[in-house]
Amino acid sequence: MAPSIVFIDELDALCPKRDKVQNEFEKRVVATLLTLMDGADSASFSSGHVIVLAATNRPDALDPALRRPGRLDREIEIGIPNASDREDILRNASQKCAA
Repeated sequence: MAPSIVFIDELDALCPKRDKVQNEFEKRVVATLLTLMDGADSASFSSGHVIVLAATNRPDALDPALRRPGRLDREIEIGIPNASDREDILRNASQKCAA
């Protein structure tokens, strides 16, 4: 229901490539999610009242149908932090814990 944010973590576990899956149940789960995404109220989605976010650390394992227009339209890759970035993360986390 709008307004809402739907977050799906570990999307690769829920929607693996159907041609790589042996189990028919898993194929049906992927097909069901795709159908639900296609059948969602487009007015709510286009007006920004419903946002679907998903995360994975294995984008190569996702079913390619998820990347079609109207489903998950944007991809943001967040790389592995280098040593300096890790230091900043730890510094900020320790400052917030101290506050």
